[in-house]
Amino acid sequence: MTEMYVSNNNWAQLSNGFSSEFFDKSEILCKKTSHDFYERLPLSEILHKTDELICKEAIYYSNRTNSLHFRSYFSQKNDDITKPLEGYVKTDEDNILFARKYDRISQYVYTDQENKRISNKVRQLGKSLSFPFVGVDIQQKKDFSSQNLKLDEYDVTAIDMVPLKVNGQNTSCHEFEDLFSYIDTYRNSSFADKHKVLILIVPETIDIPDHLVDIHIKMKNRLINDYQINYLSIRKSRTQTCAIGWHQYKRRDYGIEVYPSIHNYFSQRRYLQRAMVYTHSDVITDTYQQYLDRNRYYGEKNIIFEKFENDKEQMKDDYFRALYPQYDISIDCIDILERIFLSDKNCNKEYNTLGANPNDVNNLIYGFRGGVTAIIGESNTYKRFVSFGSAFSSSVSQEHTLFLLLNKEDNMIRRRLACPARVRKGNTCEKCKKCYSYMHFMNISMGNITPDELIFFLQSQLEICFRDDKKVKRVIMDDLEIIDYCFPFLKKSQLFLSALAAVCREKNISLYILCDKQSLLVKELRAVADNTICMGRDEKGKLLMYIEKFAGYNNTPSKIYCGKVSSVKDLFLCYDMMDSKEHTDSYYSFNSKEIDDHMVNSMDDFWNNNSKK
Repeated sequence: MTEMYVSNNNWAQLSNGFSSEFFDKSEILCKKTSHDFYERLPLSEILHKTDELICKEAIYYSNRTNSLHFRSYFSQKNDDITKPLEGYVKTDEDNILFARKYDRISQYVYTDQENKRISNKVRQLGKSLSFPFVGVDIQQKKDFSSQNLKLDEYDVTAIDMVPLKVNGQNTSCHEFEDLFSYIDTYRNSSFADKHKVLILIVPETIDIPDHLVDIHIKMKNRLINDYQINYLSIRKSRTQTCAIGWHQYKRRDYGIEVYPSIHNYFSQRRYLQRAMVYTHSDVITDTYQQYLDRNRYYGEKNIIFEKFENDKEQMKDDYFRALYPQYDISIDCIDILERIFLSDKNCNKEYNTLGANPNDVNNLIYGFRGGVTAIIGESNTYKRFVSFGSAFSSSVSQEHTLFLLLNKEDNMIRRRLACPARVRKGNTCEKCKKCYSYMHFMNISMGNITPDELIFFLQSQLEICFRDDKKVKRVIMDDLEIIDYCFPFLKKSQLFLSALAAVCREKNISLYILCDKQSLLVKELRAVADNTICMGRDEKGKLLMYIEKFAGYNNTPSKIYCGKVSSVKDLFLCYDMMDSKEHTDSYYSFNSKEIDDHMVNSMDDFWNNNSKK
């Protein structure tokens, strides 16, 4: 429901359906006890916009009271330690709104107990919100029994839970064979429900042969760093292709959340079998899969095979001509910086412009924009300042940027989030304010969060469209060295950075990672990154921007580029371009007058802490 709200996807069709169907809204329960109730939430807002207030977190559900509450906090100003602390969320009768209608799911589904029909309202609501139980025929409790075997069952929504003990005794493998033999007999009987789901819960000390079950799930927990982590593994599944390995899960109010193992982000199905096609295709000829992948970056849809067949020879010629361009390319440090940091629409140089055609020669020379960029340097070397310039470049192009904060208060970043190119304009430019609507924070609090959980939620955020029907195109991670001190599981995972990069590359998202030069993960970051920018200072304190690694091909031998910045505050430019009297675009770029090419033969001085020499 929250995803529908933030993306405005069919939100109008919901029209308060969730809260009205599941909670009794005939009476506001806290009217008699709450003194500041009407000041906090107007009555009309509560009754007619309950679902919206839930999505805005003004109203929340408590599984302790089985009710909806409005946000209320204790504000204790004395030093009485027996009373709740200031800012503690209050959940009691003073802020309770609506109680849940029923205690059991079956009571919502069975509007007619005799016919056992699913409520039409619940069914329609479930189709909108993708409730997992919609369309499931909820079974009544049945007593599986025979002369030699009796199973005690628990009646739950759509399944029967078979407990550990059969006939009051611990079971053995032989008894399980008898059990499954009886179940098969019941399944084949005329009165059996063919869609019945039977779940057996047994300790891991009991071995169940895989050939007896359709799905086999193992569960375990481990205590690591005084933190218990729960895992499950799908050992066998006849109904679907399962993900091999142990996957973390956590219990929530609404059930459990399962986070795919981090190794799944590296899985490429049948790539070794496909390698024969790639191997026997020459280096300037695309296979059909490569053709699809390349066009996907440009939003091409409905690519038919006949088009590929007709275009493949032309594409081969384009690749060949791109390797030997008709004009000489003289590339400077600022050209590469624009290529790495700025959005597509903010590069105006002829040989550095991306056309709409994926076969454009310039695209073939420079490759795709984006990738993973590491911004590495010591303190006070303007790492965050440069990343802000990149974010505002995206905003000018109406692309969304997500700031991934590691144990940082968003207020601290917000105080510094001034556009590097428009600082002098202050708050007088209304057009500048629109840029901030394309920037978003996602803060990860300090603790024992695992890579599986973090990437699961990050990927969920990246999948959701904003109200302009666009997704995140740029992620800025601020900053990596915090992992050394606040996130022990991320620090120990050798695949965390690789998985993060894989997710962003798959979605064609530009990823920027800020990192201190002394961080323990700096070597891993340099290995994973497509582009590596090193920030330092010369003996006069001038900013030096080293381009240690650049993924774009520029038709020249390997070279270390370095730009010396004369005035950091004038490093970026933003101005308006008027195409007509009615239409004006903003244009964002580096200030070429403030960046001079600086000769660098080696990066040894930078990495040996001698960058000032």
